[in-house]
Amino acid sequence: MSFPLAAMLSMLTFFAFAQEQVLDQNKAIEYYQRGSEQLQLQNYKQAIALINSAIAFNRINPDYYYARGLAYYRSEDFETARKDFSKAVEMDPKQANYYYYLGSIYQKLGDLEQSTSHYQLAIERNSDSYMKIDEVNALSHMGVNHIKQKSFDKAIGVFDQLIEKDPDNKSAYLNRGIAEGSLRRVDEACRDFARAKELGSTAASTYSQRYCSGIPVTLGGTE
Repeated sequence: MSFPLAAMLSMLTFFAFAQEQVLDQNKAIEYYQRGSEQLQLQNYKQAIALINSAIAFNRINPDYYYARGLAYYRSEDFETARKDFSKAVEMDPKQANYYYYLGSIYQKLGDLEQSTSHYQLAIERNSDSYMKIDEVNALSHMGVNHIKQKSFDKAIGVFDQLIEKDPDNKSAYLNRGIAEGSLRRVDEACRDFARAKELGSTAASTYSQRYCSGIPVTLGGTE
C-alpha cells in the first residue's frame, strides 16, 4: 500500500513542477514581448528591465540575451552588449545576427581583427540562420577594417566579393579604389573612382580630380 502512495506523491510532485515550469515560461514570454515592444520604441532602459525579468524566468533562451544586447548596444553600452551577444552565441552558435553585432562592437572598440572575424562568421552562418544579415553590409565593414589595418590586398578581395553581390554599390568602388591606390595601382584605382563617381559618390570625384590627374592625395578615407 505504501508503494502506490509513494508513486502517487512522486507523480503529483512531478506534475506540480511541470506546471510551475509552464507558468515560468509564460511569464518569460510575456516579459520578453513587452521588452521587445519597448526596444522598438527606443525605450532602452525599460526594455532592459523587462528582458531582465524574462531572463529571471528563463535563463536558457538565447533570443532574450540577444534582445537585451540590442538594448545595451543602442544605449552605446558596448561592453555589456558584447557580453550578452557572446552569451547568445554560446547558446546558439548558428545565428548570423549574433556574430554581426559582435563584429560591430569590436569595430567600435577598435579590435579590428576580432571585428573582421565575427563579420566573416556572420556571413558563413547566414544561409542556415533564421536571423538573416545584410551580407553586403558585413562585407563593407570587413573591407574598411582591412584598409584601416593596411591589408590592402585583402580589402580588394573583399570589395571584389561585395561588387559581385551589388554591382552598383558606389562605396565599394570608392573603397576598392582607395585600397588599389594605396598599392600604387593607379589605373585600377582611377577606374574605380570613375565608376564610383558615375554612381553618385562625391568623395570619388575628389579623389579622381586630385589623384588621377597626377596630384598625390592621402588615401585612407571612406564614404
